[in-house]
Amino acid sequence: MESILVRAGMGPSRLHLEVTESLMLDDAQAALRRLHSLRELGVQVALDDFGTGYSSLSYLRAFPFHTLKIDRSFVRSITEHADARAIVQTIVQMAGVLGMRTVAEGVETERELALIRTIRCDEVQGYLVAKPMNLTRLEAWLAAQPAAGAAAIESRLEA
Repeated sequence: MESILVRAGMGPSRLHLEVTESLMLDDAQAALRRLHSLRELGVQVALDDFGTGYSSLSYLRAFPFHTLKIDRSFVRSITEHADARAIVQTIVQMAGVLGMRTVAEGVETERELALIRTIRCDEVQGYLVAKPMNLTRLEAWLAAQPAAGAAAIESRLEA
């Protein structure tokens, strides 16, 4: 990994890898060694779809995650169900205490975004921000944004 980053001229902290819990189920010790190596290199590691599958709080103690990505099934439910809001809020608080960042996946409405803001999740992903796109479309989308576009999006999300 280090040689790839050097060849690409990219600092390791700019690389964010997402792993799922299934990776850890196959061979937890091997996964743990690899993730620690990546973290020592400076690569950012996120646990994707947290809260689904075989979520175990012991993973949060053993594995070197920088970020927890809260599964969209919880995010979609926060406007309708108090228990989903409580789960998301608890994950955000727990991650903060553990020194991790949080990403709410699948944010699609202004109402969901408003609730995510009150919960103080660090980042959001979802169709409300942008739909998935290939590199060509991404370049065009970025070029079409006003000079302050990124700052405007960021302030809207942080408001």
